[in-house]
Amino acid sequence: MLKLPGDAEGAVLPWAEYGHDPRNTFNATTVRDLNLMTAPGGSATALVEGSSGLRVGPNPFNPRVTLAFGLRERGRVEVEVFDLAGRRLKTLLDGDLEPGAHQIVWDGRTDSGETVSSGVYFVRLARAGRIDVRKLLVVK
Repeated sequence: MLKLPGDAEGAVLPWAEYGHDPRNTFNATTVRDLNLMTAPGGSATALVEGSSGLRVGPNPFNPRVTLAFGLRERGRVEVEVFDLAGRRLKTLLDGDLEPGAHQIVWDGRTDSGETVSSGVYFVRLARAGRIDVRKLLVVK
């Protein structure tokens, strides 16, 4: 469970574990904001040293969503979006990244440039033998 800055004492949100923010508050635009939202105390290395799993927000989204993750070491990273049938719609990243906090913005378009319709999609982050998958909801 995750306590966000400004929450009442004891208020926690499970979205970090499930990739969902029921209050639709995750809309970080800087690494500083991401670090504040990933660990109590907001340490500058929280995203890298703590859970480095995939975070998404806002979710549901329209027209774009931010995907955030951390890497402990340099390595190959793949970030892809799939539909419910398992078809890959978009490759957002396929290459080597340095350690640290990273974020990617998906604009709701496929590799061919088409805008996806309202519905459920999945984003997959693969790196260093670990795979994280989060559900995305596009609402128009």
